[in-house]
Amino acid sequence: MKKSVLYVSLLALGSALALSACAKPTPGGPASEATARPQLTAQAATAQPVVSAVPAIPTATPEAQNVDPVVTEPPAPQPPETQAPAVEPTVQPAQTEQPAQTEAPTPAPSEPVKLDPFSFADNDIVPVDLDYDGISETVSIVSGAERGVMQLVIDADDRLSIDMDISALVCAYVTDFCFGDGSAELIVSYIDSEGKYVTAIVGRFASDTPVSVTKLDGWVEYLSEDSIGICRPADVIGDRGVSRHYTFDTENGAFVPLDREWSVYSYDEYATLGKELTVVVTDDETGAERELALEAGTRLVPTETDFFSYIKFTTYEGISGTIPVTYENGETFFYGGAALNEFFESVPKW
Repeated sequence: MKKSVLYVSLLALGSALALSACAKPTPGGPASEATARPQLTAQAATAQPVVSAVPAIPTATPEAQNVDPVVTEPPAPQPPETQAPAVEPTVQPAQTEQPAQTEAPTPAPSEPVKLDPFSFADNDIVPVDLDYDGISETVSIVSGAERGVMQLVIDADDRLSIDMDISALVCAYVTDFCFGDGSAELIVSYIDSEGKYVTAIVGRFASDTPVSVTKLDGWVEYLSEDSIGICRPADVIGDRGVSRHYTFDTENGAFVPLDREWSVYSYDEYATLGKELTVVVTDDETGAERELALEAGTRLVPTETDFFSYIKFTTYEGISGTIPVTYENGETFFYGGAALNEFFESVPKW
C-alpha cells in the first residue's frame, strides 16, 4: 500500500516539472527574431547607393519566425562593376598637347609661292619663311640712301639690305630650285631707272656663304618648281617680246638656259618687205631645204630666233622659213651687211 502511494506521488511531481519546461521561451523564438530585424534594416540603409543590386528582404511571418536569422541574412553588398569608369577623370588632358611638341618642320613648298606686290606708297612688309625654320622673315623695298636707289630689305636674324636700281616693281615670288638645300630663292622683277626690265634672284639664305644676287634682263613670265620663264623686249623685225626658259644653279648662283631658241611674240603685228629678201624654206614632202626669194610687199612675222644666226618666220599666206642673219652689238640683226630692218617698209614700234 505504501509503495502504491509513493509511486503516485512521484508521478505527480514529474508531470509538474514537464509542464514548467514547456512554458519557457526557446532561443529561436519570436523574441530573438524581433531583436534581429533592426540590424538587418540598418545594414540595408548603409547600402543605399547600390540597393538595386541587393534583393529586397521579405518580412518574416509569425509562422516563419522560428527560422534562425543568421541563415536568412543577405550577403554584404558589393560595388557593381559598372562603377569602373569612375577612374577616367585621372587621365591628364595635357597629354593631348604632346604632338605639338614634336611637330615636324615646315616642308619646302611644292610650287611657287607668289608674294603680294610691294607698295612703295606705304612700304608694305611681306612675311615669308626663306630658310624653312618655321619663322617668317620679312621682305620689303624701301628708299635707299642715294637718290633713285631702292633697297631690298630682308629682316631675319641679321638684317640684310641690297641696293637695287628700282623705279617700279613688276612682281615678286618665292620658290625653291634645289629642294633639300634648306633655302628658298626670292625672285624680284622690276624696272630700273633707265626703263629696262630686270629680274634678280636672291638666294642661299640657309647656307654659311654670303647671300647671292644674280640678275638677268627681263621679267618673270612663267614659274615652276624647277624652271623660270623670262620675257624681255627685243628688236626682232620690230619691237616685240621674246621668251626663254631657265633654271637656276643654286651652287654658283647662275641662270642656266633650258632652250636654245627664244620664242617671239608677234601679236599679229606683220612687217611688210620693201624689197626682195632671200630666205630658206623646207620642202614639206621631201624635207629638203631650198632658197626662196620673197618679193617686196610680202607680209611676215618672226616666230623664233637664237639671237645668233637665224630668225624663223611665217608669212601671211602661211609660208614658213628661216632668214639667215648675224647678231651684232647685242641689239641689231644684220642681213648681207645691212641692218635687217632696212629691208622692210615699216616695222612695229612700241
